[in-house]
Amino acid sequence: MLYALLIYSPEREWAGKSMAERQLTMDSHIKAAQIEHADGALLAGIRLRPTPFATTVRATPNGIAVTDGPFAETKEQFGGFQLVDCPGLDDALRYARQLVEHGGTVEVRPVHPSPMTIE
Repeated sequence: MLYALLIYSPEREWAGKSMAERQLTMDSHIKAAQIEHADGALLAGIRLRPTPFATTVRATPNGIAVTDGPFAETKEQFGGFQLVDCPGLDDALRYARQLVEHGGTVEVRPVHPSPMTIE
């Protein structure tokens, strides 16, 4: 089954970390990805640029609006994701636990089996 591991963390905390602390976090994410890859589960992994680089496009009653910045102001920001293929939720949770060893939050969400159909 496919799971998206959606990785969140407060950008302010990241900005306040020393280079050594940042490297420790990145190393733990790399190690988790290596384990997922060795297990044959990792399909993709993407790290996003911080929210100041975001542009949001939304439908409004007056048409399409394009604004600088993220979709919403939140306590934690979406920083990237991994797509894993594993037998079940327990395996996906095991991978998610590895990603939060040094902080942050991972939302584990099953990928819809038929993404192009309407239910």
